Amino acid sequence: MDEEDFIEELVNIAYQNLFAEDMPQGSWRDTPYSFHFIKPENFTMLAAPLQHKEIKMALFNMKPWKGPGPDGFPAGFLQNAWSIVGGDLCNLIQEWWDRPEEIMEANAKNIFLIPKVEQPEFVSQFRPISLCNVVYKVLTKNFGEPS
Repeated sequence: MDEEDFIEELVNIAYQNLFAEDMPQGSWRDTPYSFHFIKPENFTMLAAPLQHKEIKMALFNMKPWKGPGPDGFPAGFLQNAWSIVGGDLCNLIQEWWDRPEEIMEANAKNIFLIPKVEQPEFVSQFRPISLCNVVYKVLTKNFGEPS
């Protein structure tokens, strides 16, 4: 195992331990947080199919040249190529909206560790950030009008 693989393994272990669930699956725990109930009049809006204009608005509201995800494309690429790729992008996002089990195709991320200190020595001295594919970001945007 070379040094790079060793460091990758250490980081993976550190974050797996950090986010490990100690409780058996299916058990409940009380929290101070609660969720608002969805008003019946909002069910129709939530169940409505996505419109192409909503998808376009979500894409064009993104900063165009932020770091790209694993696909290598920043939002600006899709914004500039909208006349060519817009219809296909909308169809893909609508398909995933209707069949969320297929979202795994877009759910890949690059994770980068940003040092919190000058010369980090421990994994805890890094802040992880994830760079998602633009299509995934568009799909997870808040669609529709706020109520």
